[in-house]
Amino acid sequence: MAMAPEQMGIGIRRHFTEPGTDPYDTLEWERRDARIPNYKDGTDAFFQPGVEFPVNWSQNATNIVAQKYFRGTLGTPERESSLRQVIDRVADTITDGGIRDGYFVDDEEAETFRDELKYVLVHQRAAFNSPVWFNIGVRGVPQQASACQPYDALVSTPEGFVPIGKLVDDRAIGTKVFDAFGLTKIVAVKHNGRKDVLRVHTNADVTLDVTADHLVWCAVDEVDGGFVEAGSLRAGDNLERHADDSLELLEIDRIEPLGEMDVYDIQTDSGEYLSNDIRVHNCFILAVEDRMDAILNWYREEGIIFKGGSGSGINLSGLRSSQEGLQGGGTASGPVSFMRGADASAGTIKCLHADTPIVTDHGVVPIRLAQPGWNVVTRFGMHPIDEVHDNGVRALVRVRTALGDEIVCTPEHRFRVRGREGETWRQAGELRADDYVLIDTSAQYAGRFQRLEPVSPGHHREIEHTLPEAVDEPFAMWLGWVFGDGSITTYKTTNVISVQIGDRDPELQGRYKALVQAVFGPAAHLCIDRHRDRSDASLSARLASTQIIKFLEANSLRKGRSDELRIPSIVQSSPVAVRAAFLAGLFESDGHVGNGYPWLSTVSEAFARDVHRMLLSIGIPSWIGRIDDRTGAWGRRPLYTVRIVSGEGVRRFAKLVGFVSERKSRSLEAAVARKSESTFESQWFLPHVERELDRVWRATSDQSLRRAIAPYCRFACPRRMSLLRARALVERFPRELSVTPLVDFAYGEDLYVAASVQPAGKGPVFDLTVDGVHQYLVHSVVTHNSGGKTRRAAKMVILNADHPDVEEFIWCKAIEERKARALGEAGFDMDLDGKDSHSIQYQNANNSVRVTDEFMQAVLDDRDWQLKSVTTGEVAKPMKARELMRQISEATWECADPGMQFDTTINRWHTAPNTGRINASNPCCFVGETLVSTLDGTHRLEALHKLAEAGGELPMAHSFDLAAGRFVTRRIRRVWIAGRTRQVLDVTTNRGLRLRCTPEHRFLTESGEFF
Repeated sequence: MAMAPEQMGIGIRRHFTEPGTDPYDTLEWERRDARIPNYKDGTDAFFQPGVEFPVNWSQNATNIVAQKYFRGTLGTPERESSLRQVIDRVADTITDGGIRDGYFVDDEEAETFRDELKYVLVHQRAAFNSPVWFNIGVRGVPQQASACQPYDALVSTPEGFVPIGKLVDDRAIGTKVFDAFGLTKIVAVKHNGRKDVLRVHTNADVTLDVTADHLVWCAVDEVDGGFVEAGSLRAGDNLERHADDSLELLEIDRIEPLGEMDVYDIQTDSGEYLSNDIRVHNCFILAVEDRMDAILNWYREEGIIFKGGSGSGINLSGLRSSQEGLQGGGTASGPVSFMRGADASAGTIKCLHADTPIVTDHGVVPIRLAQPGWNVVTRFGMHPIDEVHDNGVRALVRVRTALGDEIVCTPEHRFRVRGREGETWRQAGELRADDYVLIDTSAQYAGRFQRLEPVSPGHHREIEHTLPEAVDEPFAMWLGWVFGDGSITTYKTTNVISVQIGDRDPELQGRYKALVQAVFGPAAHLCIDRHRDRSDASLSARLASTQIIKFLEANSLRKGRSDELRIPSIVQSSPVAVRAAFLAGLFESDGHVGNGYPWLSTVSEAFARDVHRMLLSIGIPSWIGRIDDRTGAWGRRPLYTVRIVSGEGVRRFAKLVGFVSERKSRSLEAAVARKSESTFESQWFLPHVERELDRVWRATSDQSLRRAIAPYCRFACPRRMSLLRARALVERFPRELSVTPLVDFAYGEDLYVAASVQPAGKGPVFDLTVDGVHQYLVHSVVTHNSGGKTRRAAKMVILNADHPDVEEFIWCKAIEERKARALGEAGFDMDLDGKDSHSIQYQNANNSVRVTDEFMQAVLDDRDWQLKSVTTGEVAKPMKARELMRQISEATWECADPGMQFDTTINRWHTAPNTGRINASNPCCFVGETLVSTLDGTHRLEALHKLAEAGGELPMAHSFDLAAGRFVTRRIRRVWIAGRTRQVLDVTTNRGLRLRCTPEHRFLTESGEFF
């Protein structure tokens, strides 16, 4: 936010409120339930009981505010439950910001502003746009994004420092620049008008020139920190500098205001860059000119910005209207027509196939069944689900990892990857051949004991067995044994659970019997049998019990056909020890140790994936293979194998899972010993670590450290950094390597694997918003969520109130929503993101009409208003200002758009530059008695203001063209009252000329500079 001048008031007075009276006390309040039903099945799509709203607020308004604008996780004490809390959060944040930046002349004016704002909001006389309710006052959410730098601010590039203004002038899109992780590229550039600039001085004589709202990395140490607004920085804070392949923390010495300057911004692919080698973020405002190539470039730039998770704002008033001609004949399409194309790019959805299983505190469930308030496993433990998004039917891709697993998602869904530039987020559709997706092997999901439903014996003479009340370790091991090499037979009077036991492990018969009786009680009786018609037949241990079979069926645990086998969800949702016990039984019955690695085989591809994923859930990586040649084997179906990966994986398998039989246990012990004797590891490695280690190598004078890491960063063909080697290096040089990714990697919590991408048709898709971390694990792969409680690819589209197409613009969303209702009544699926809803246009933007004080005065006076041609400035259509205002009001009542932006007030208060043009002024002013020199003589400022208010033509004033170096005359365009102030200076020249102005007003000196 631009800083207001000290003691400058904004002229707020009370209209609706009285001092000492709470605006909320002017209404009657009540508690009610907010409920939004799912029209498909009648269940609650959203429900929050006991929310507080004014009695005269409709139930529909209650539901919308509670579901969309209440912040905090549903079902927790942090969740907002009253409209008072929401309005207080927003109004108090805005007012407190005004107090902090000096916008109010005193406390009385600030409290007047606070009360008046709360009154108009709670009485629904006005409402902010959605992003205000979503973000303002929420801890951890940036409160503004209009950041930029002056022309000469240096951007770090491979060719050296380049002024940011030159990059903008040269439209250097595609140019490579440095960020904190290596190289990124510029995807868009913008001249953002004029703003106040700060110079941040550091103790190393390195400076950073930025606007107060520019986001700068404030470092806690060489590892931790975060982006903060430059205006919040203080002496003693640390900035992060990346120079000569080394990282250095610079302490801030002081911050110097430089005054108002032309400012510029770039958007990079990574969302940040280095300015004078200091780490900063970028933000962006778009512009478009009245040319087809500029319009197409707008589509491109907006799409790139949305791809990176940012939003945009754009004023389309510079595009000629649909009533104006083209040079080659015909009429223009108009801005509303071009909005359709841009709407598609903002509608890009990042999500997963509806049946993708995710791990929650309610078990492993398809993502479509997840509910807000549940916890989902993330890289940082369990975190609450803020929202679940049903995103309709979309085009899909299949991301297949080198371990044989796959995730089906939209091409825009983002994965955490390690690429040439370091660790970053990458869309599925843009994964590179040398990218490695991140798999979390830290076993974050603890799981819960899953209760089991009891059943009674099927017959009064049947033996009653002891049934487990929950899925515990003994029961899980027995169940895994049955799933591996067991069968269940129910035919007439035969109800038997059989398990095959080979002759090579004679002790298994007794161990299996002991396990059965430990699970089902001493009454459980096994019948040991062998097929006498087959010389190689194994023993068959049979447990006859209708009760146990029905118990398995009642809890969805009965083993099915071998080619349709899946691990039951309640097993996947159980604690780590229980999951490990199931795997132990499974590998004992159907696994072996081959070539130093545990293996498992199955004819069910889905079951092989389940085993692979459950192994990963307890921190053990594995690889899924396929054998098509079944010559000499039983059966003709392809055989799927699951093999443990890497020496560390074998050690973890031995520690957590293991085997029951002595023979297989000895084989596993030998495999572990073999891995321990070897320092070679090719399957668990850290890719693309050369750049980080090279920075350490260059920064240190420790020759032992240099020799240790040189093979991984200085050789022509660097070696792979294996897990074993990373662990040894971190143990030897813990402090020196603490700033590198080796630290997390050395603990075996990160596994990086290559991935490929293939088209996967279309299908229903869902996504989550995860509170705080905005990511979650899918099959232990780290993926991004939808990005929080903001509109997908949030953007603002603006049209001036005098544009010839403003009426079409006002009604475009309302008409589309009428179409949606008609199609819904005709039987089409027009639910939010339903399969037929995507033909509805203009749904991915917030539309706003930009009005001036001149327009608002015309509404008050019921005067005519002129819509003017973009190309000629001629009047295209005269109409009543009140009629246009009525249309804005009615359309907003019908569909909540368009909003309104007050151009004159924005420029008067100077909080941000206009989109698409330079039209902002510093709040520096003269008193009303000041005389202005014009061709008609001198006029007092207050008289010129009255003339402007009356609609009179303002005179030509004497001015000075700084570029030409000569005096000129220019038409006075506007005169306004900027507010009140208690601090006015008298400026007196040596000839006795006296001027009264605010301290911030600037004067041109002989040097040609303004002071």
